[in-house]
Amino acid sequence: MTRSADMNHTFTVGEIARRTAVTVRTLHHYEHIGLLVPSERTASGHRRYGARDVLRLRRIVTLTGLGVPLREIASLLDASPQSVLEALRAQRDELVERRDRLEASIERIDALERHASANGGALTRGELESLMETIAMENWAHRYMTEVQGMTPAEAEEAIRNVSPEAAEGTRKWAALIADVEAALAEDVAPSSERARALAERWRDLVQRFTGGDPQKHAEVKKFYAGLPAGFPRMYGEAVDTFIHEAQTAHRIVCE
Repeated sequence: MTRSADMNHTFTVGEIARRTAVTVRTLHHYEHIGLLVPSERTASGHRRYGARDVLRLRRIVTLTGLGVPLREIASLLDASPQSVLEALRAQRDELVERRDRLEASIERIDALERHASANGGALTRGELESLMETIAMENWAHRYMTEVQGMTPAEAEEAIRNVSPEAAEGTRKWAALIADVEAALAEDVAPSSERARALAERWRDLVQRFTGGDPQKHAEVKKFYAGLPAGFPRMYGEAVDTFIHEAQTAHRIVCE
């Protein structure tokens, strides 16, 4: 078939699916949302796609392959080359950020694997929960650095990787403690119990280790959490905070 003949030829939905490696179901969806409407229909109602439809579909496939959301593709298909380039630059930035998040997640899983290997390939449930809580805290720190402090994802990840051994150990201890408090909550442990007292004392000891017993530093920590943007998540839920407060009150534990 010559090029001019091919330009005048129309294709069934099955034929265009085979030519572009797009499923028939996807083609129907594109038509439903108005992204690719067949240029013709036969007397019996069958869809027929022309050469321009094929070209449009190939552009759609290219843009979806680059991760551009369908809701944005429609406006790009008929946009100027400069507008498409600007949109693709923005998409690139988003992909880089997504890649950084994925690499950070991979690194955390690798760290968990290394910890398990160092313990003979096995983890206790408590160790696993503590490690998972550590990952959650690091993810929180990453989000805080990027969304509140304005760091790039790469800068935030670098900062997390380069924390001092003492700070990293403090993070692990906080993570283990939060996991233990959440376990106590799940088991309906009473704040007045001995188990709660031990948790409250660990909480006090970690706070004092972080602040050095300096009331001003303790006040700064409270101010930091109080000053988090509205809607920004906390490192632990309100239930954990309430439980520790009630346990400290029940056992007259002062946290300064």
